[in-house]
Amino acid sequence: MKHDYEKELPEKSRKLIYFKRDKERDFAILSLFLGSGIRMNELSNLRLRDLDFEEKQIHVLRKGEKKDVVAVSPPSMQDVKD
Repeated sequence: MKHDYEKELPEKSRKLIYFKRDKERDFAILSLFLGSGIRMNELSNLRLRDLDFEEKQIHVLRKGEKKDVVAVSPPSMQDVKD
């Protein structure tokens, strides 16, 4: 997605315009999802204050309203930071 997908889209298409606009955000979301193992619902409810860049952790609200701290792979946290 980060390098090759853009080449598959037709030039001057609406898809390409939106892809370029949202590329960094979408890649950060995907990377965080895969690098942490959290559920999609947990990811969608994250706020910036839930991210701990120094400890490379995120604070999530699990099923049953249980609070938890989840470790995130360093490359994923860097993608979010970027």
